Amino acid sequence: MSKGDISKHDTWQDVGIDQRISVVQNWLDAVQQAVGLRPIIYTRQNFIEPLLGAGITSLATSELWIAHYKVVTPRTPSTWASWTFWQYLDSGNVDGVHGNVDCNRFNGSQEDLQNFTMT
Repeated sequence: MSKGDISKHDTWQDVGIDQRISVVQNWLDAVQQAVGLRPIIYTRQNFIEPLLGAGITSLATSELWIAHYKVVTPRTPSTWASWTFWQYLDSGNVDGVHGNVDCNRFNGSQEDLQNFTMT
């Protein structure tokens, strides 16, 4: 698999469902080993379970960044009890930025966010 974006269905055409979890897990492990931090899993609310099947429970050691629009609270895949980041809008506006921007929320306090980041 040459593409890094697992959120595209065509990325997975040639990868059997029984191999997909190991592909994702190997990538997560490689990134963690290289940078010393566990990557965050970013997915749409209705994408990861059908794509990866029952084996996604092994991914729960990663934080979840969920994209779910037009809702008051995002629905998360069953593997995660909660979300860390929520992309609630993909057409926001920010002064000084031309075009649409993604809008996200962190599930915690300012102090929680500071503790979560590397700085």
